[in-house]
Amino acid sequence: MAGWRARFRLAAIGCLGAAVAGCSTADKFGDRGVEYNAQILDSQNKTILLNIVRASLRHPLAFTSLATVSGTATVSGTLGFNIPFVMNTADNAFYGANPQAGVSGGPTFTVNNLDTQEFTQGILKPIPMQVIDYYLQDGIPPEIIYYLLIGKVVISGDNDTPIAALYNSTESADDFASFQSFIAATSRLRLRTEEVDRAKDIGPRLLARDLTAISAMTSADQAGLEVATLDVKTLPTAEAAPFKAKNITQVYQLRKVSPDYRFCFDISGDRKAQFTVGGVSYFIEPSADSFCGAANAEVAHHAAEDRDFEMKITRLDGKSMSSSAQKFEVYPRSTEGVIYYLGELIRAQFKANPGWSPVSVSVGGGQATFFNVHAGEPLPNTLVSVNYLGRTYNLGGADGDSSDRSAQVFNILTQLINLNKSAKDAPAASVVTLVGH
Repeated sequence: MAGWRARFRLAAIGCLGAAVAGCSTADKFGDRGVEYNAQILDSQNKTILLNIVRASLRHPLAFTSLATVSGTATVSGTLGFNIPFVMNTADNAFYGANPQAGVSGGPTFTVNNLDTQEFTQGILKPIPMQVIDYYLQDGIPPEIIYYLLIGKVVISGDNDTPIAALYNSTESADDFASFQSFIAATSRLRLRTEEVDRAKDIGPRLLARDLTAISAMTSADQAGLEVATLDVKTLPTAEAAPFKAKNITQVYQLRKVSPDYRFCFDISGDRKAQFTVGGVSYFIEPSADSFCGAANAEVAHHAAEDRDFEMKITRLDGKSMSSSAQKFEVYPRSTEGVIYYLGELIRAQFKANPGWSPVSVSVGGGQATFFNVHAGEPLPNTLVSVNYLGRTYNLGGADGDSSDRSAQVFNILTQLINLNKSAKDAPAASVVTLVGH
């Protein structure tokens, strides 16, 4: 009998050990959390590529986002004496065992439809200069940013009269060729961005006696206002006349100063570059105020961010387009515009036009493919694949090959879209609940 009891105890201990081991196994949720992270990324990539493909066919876009992801792992185990074992002993004792253990788990998730007014307004707004400046300062090759984020450049002459417009669109081969020529030229001139102080005048001109009220000046300082000293001689004639009549030589102005951004040319670039518009070649030369670090008081006091810069334009035959420097005004795309632009590139690629070749950008002294999608079976270096209307589209360039910047372009677009999501739309961290019985 003692032998049977010993064996039973060993079996019971083994059953309990198996249950505990099951708890230990279920408690190792690290791999599961990593898998959820990978699935969130894959879902996001597929959604974005799907919308680019829709844009290539001029189909409506639709955006969704994983809002929450929850994983559960449940372990249960019981041990009872209900299966009899009859021992051939004097007391005819009965012993039984019924071990039970189970492990279960699985994710639950919520998908949000991003058809809100807030999100739609966000992706329709032009991309701020601050974002363009961030990417350039972060070391992204400038031509990648210019092709991706600039929709057009308008050249204006005297009295802001438009002379020409350069469209970054593959819909017109001539327009696109002019834009490409312009980007190549400004790259040689090293077109960049910089942060400048933007000052806005608040209230009327003040006299010295107006500055004696300490409480008023304290309030102005708390509101972030500065007091600027102005020479009456620099004021417009009509405005200066009353002050001159009273022999007042200086006046004061409250100003609100805030950081802003403008396009400028790095001093290390070429002083002159050539580009072609409509089959006519021109030389362009940045004006003195257009160099980085040369933002004078007049430039810094503009009411809006500087999306323009000035350059002198001269035809190769020596004829100037104007007697003064021309203004080049840059129009950034919206996030939705970026999606449709990448869709344009796919459409042009799959039309198989004889003269079409993928857009290339200057990167570190060489050339790299800007954005490229291929159809058919995924290649080994494919980042994301999606099927739409029976055709599979693949985005490669994920192997670190510097000759293909498709993945980098795709990542920038992902960030632009995420900038327009609210916190409630962002994927939540995986939550794993462990229940043991």
